[in-house]
Amino acid sequence: MVKKQSWIKISFKGAEGLTGLPKLPKKWMLLDPAKVKTEDVPVAYDNETDPGEAGAVLRAIVDVKQTGAGRFAGTTDLTLKGESDIVDDARLKALGEQAKAVPFEATVDSQGRLTSTIVKIPAAGKAKASRYVITYAGYGTTPTPAAPPADEQQPATKDAYQLINA
Repeated sequence: MVKKQSWIKISFKGAEGLTGLPKLPKKWMLLDPAKVKTEDVPVAYDNETDPGEAGAVLRAIVDVKQTGAGRFAGTTDLTLKGESDIVDDARLKALGEQAKAVPFEATVDSQGRLTSTIVKIPAAGKAKASRYVITYAGYGTTPTPAAPPADEQQPATKDAYQLINA
């Protein structure tokens, strides 16, 4: 995303033999925000400072203990997840009361900045146990993105929008 413009590049690596996949260009595709109908594909920077949704985990802490220098472990209440996508509603329902005390670990750097959060979601219903992992790195060193060179980009295709909006 550069100056309110967004590009996307889509490839189907490892999909050899699958049929019905759209043919998409190998170049970067410039997105028209008016043609993107899903919120799952951001087309503008909205000043998001917590894309991994660690705040939802930390705001719902039930219990936490320091386990070492910069290391913490405890439980969080996923029923307080708000709008976050840590678990979907079906998984939350399957977890039942377990959702109110799900184990998590968090790590901070020497300046107290969050560097990782791991939520250990137990098996429930048809879903196997899983981990929701958030990692933040490169504080203060993030490079400013640049637009792809003109000869390496083109407008997004109809097939690309169909895939994005599916």
